Amino acid sequence: MATELLHPLVRDYLDRVERATLDLPWNERRELLESVERHLAHRLGPAPTDSEVADALERLGPPDRLASGRCEPLPEPERLGGLEWAAISLLLLGGFLGGVGWLVGVFLLWFSNHWKWYDKVVGMLFWPFGLAASMMWVSGWMIGEGEARAGAVLDLIRTLAIFGVPLMTSAYLIRRARP
Repeated sequence: MATELLHPLVRDYLDRVERATLDLPWNERRELLESVERHLAHRLGPAPTDSEVADALERLGPPDRLASGRCEPLPEPERLGGLEWAAISLLLLGGFLGGVGWLVGVFLLWFSNHWKWYDKVVGMLFWPFGLAASMMWVSGWMIGEGEARAGAVLDLIRTLAIFGVPLMTSAYLIRRARP
């Protein structure tokens, strides 16, 4: 702590700020206290008089006001925009448009800033061509000739998994989208 911050009025003020910010998370408290200390060190200089210190503290205002300024509620996160909804929809249903729709969905997914890179990889790789690929795959093995059937229960589980992956991927992208 700088010598100007050893002034009794400054120490008292910093103690009151610390008490006023007890309900803040530790890192926010520390950041606020460091900010006040830096401000006072810059404003007061090496050997401040009592009147300079009192003036600087008066300009900062009461510690409760400093704490309440930091405690304001977080802004409500942005909702998904049209670009993001189009990306999710085209990833899920774009395969029905000859595959071009899915490719446009991948492009929109990578163009959007609402997902991190690994979310984009998940959206692109888990399930290429979305529900259209699922339908082609299911219809291929259900209609196929000469294929040994494992039973109705296994077929149901396989069908649910094949259709579930693209739907869960879409739900994942909706959940992971960030403002």
